[in-house]
Amino acid sequence: MTDIELTTPRGEVYFRAPTRALPSPEKDRVVSKELIKAIAKEIGAGTVAYIEVRYPEAIKATSSTFKLSIRNHIHNAIVAIAELHDEVAIRHDLNAQSSFRKHWVQMYRNLRRRSKMQQTKQK
Repeated sequence: MTDIELTTPRGEVYFRAPTRALPSPEKDRVVSKELIKAIAKEIGAGTVAYIEVRYPEAIKATSSTFKLSIRNHIHNAIVAIAELHDEVAIRHDLNAQSSFRKHWVQMYRNLRRRSKMQQTKQK
């Protein structure tokens, strides 16, 4: 097993992590709900850490509950999809989530655009 290394432009290693072992070829491997929840929590926490490191000004501009909200949203989404055990159901749910997200984001973009236009007209 080799390590993954991140280096500075001068070649100094600032992060090293072992690569993951390949999954075993067990046919009907079962993962416990507790493990799925732990994985989901870690992915959520990792995402929050990424946002905090990469976009500190965005974190400063949010409420005190922003980081918890993001972590929990990611955790809940992963746990919900893991509850589905049928590939067809999972694909259907992923498509429904994707459609909803696109509609939701477009709706708010339109609202913000209209709000800006109204503010411009009032000036």
